[in-house]
Amino acid sequence: MAALSIYRKASQHGNVILVASERLFYKKEYADYTPVIWKLFLRSCLKKFFSLKVIKKSDISKLTSSEKLGLTSSLFSITEDSGANKIKYPDLYASLYELTLGSKEVVDFLTTINDISVMYVFNGRTSSSYLLTKYAHKQEINTYYYEYARECNGYRLFPRPPHASGDLGRMALNFGKETCLSNPMLFTMSKNFKDQKLNNQFSLSNTDTCEKSYDVSIYLGSDHEYTAVDSDICNIEWLGNIGFIQQVVQKYGANKTYAIRCHPNQTSDKNWKELINNIEKYIDSSNSKIDLYEPDSGVSSYDLMRSSKLVATDLSSIAVDAVLLGYDVDVFGNTELKHFLSTLDADNIDDEHVRVRYISQLLSIYEVLFVIRFGRLEKFICNIYFTIHRGFKGIKRYAPFSS
Repeated sequence: MAALSIYRKASQHGNVILVASERLFYKKEYADYTPVIWKLFLRSCLKKFFSLKVIKKSDISKLTSSEKLGLTSSLFSITEDSGANKIKYPDLYASLYELTLGSKEVVDFLTTINDISVMYVFNGRTSSSYLLTKYAHKQEINTYYYEYARECNGYRLFPRPPHASGDLGRMALNFGKETCLSNPMLFTMSKNFKDQKLNNQFSLSNTDTCEKSYDVSIYLGSDHEYTAVDSDICNIEWLGNIGFIQQVVQKYGANKTYAIRCHPNQTSDKNWKELINNIEKYIDSSNSKIDLYEPDSGVSSYDLMRSSKLVATDLSSIAVDAVLLGYDVDVFGNTELKHFLSTLDADNIDDEHVRVRYISQLLSIYEVLFVIRFGRLEKFICNIYFTIHRGFKGIKRYAPFSS
């Protein structure tokens, strides 16, 4: 529905081609729970009413290692396993390989068009879309990335890849400076954002008190979320959690006391015990004073912040929580928050209340800045479509993959 909404609006301003790989209608992709028969019905409708261009399957069968990055991203996201590979998930891997070949065939088609001014692509880092993103980036084609946002009754349309949070943050910062939103509206938006952020599922379910004090508490990110990100396109670099820990210890010194807080959602990563085992090995060999709080620790991240002189984060959004609670934060990753904090520092704004108000306002704007809401008809059709999916797959958040 998001793609059709974009197509309808874009067609008012020039020639638009709706393109899809033939393989897409027979294989499963990330966030794709649709039965093949329903996909084929949709394909017929799109061809009849929207002149869908279906790129036929060719005889290409090989991918280079660099072309498989989107495949890896989809594989990690679907399985929630940072150790996922061809051997562990052979059927899923084969399906995603087919989709990647399909995206390569679409790129070959795009090379025959000389005057592409704008391209719209789903997500930008999946098996069926990454090579399109890579091609557009290389050709300097103006590209927008859409993602469904049911909670907003619409979709998000990003002018940069969704994981390029630093670049998106700069855009939100510029918009925030020029916004015409009233102060009461900004106050309400920022208050709602703050209340929602500080009362998330992890803060409500992890409430144990931290009994020790530390110089620095280090908050880790999710390996399966960031490992397969193209740093050249997204302008972020993921060194892995051990690499991040090493950065922090190197910056602040081995004589400091450190607490490492694993992200609670790392327990959903089927490879998390192996990851934790590697971190423990690093701690044992580091000769530093480091305590490790594992994903299932139950200790309150907020109480750990209270017990630390400094909070260190990489790409994890818990840095936002720390700022909203008034703690000192060192953000190592290229995130939107890092740019917001840099602006405050450059303007010599040290007052804690001013900083919190400014950050919460900017982030509340960021939450809705890229959202495009569906009209009544689109919402009605989308709800029917969603209900059909629930009928086929139940109400689970992630349906199990089947080839």
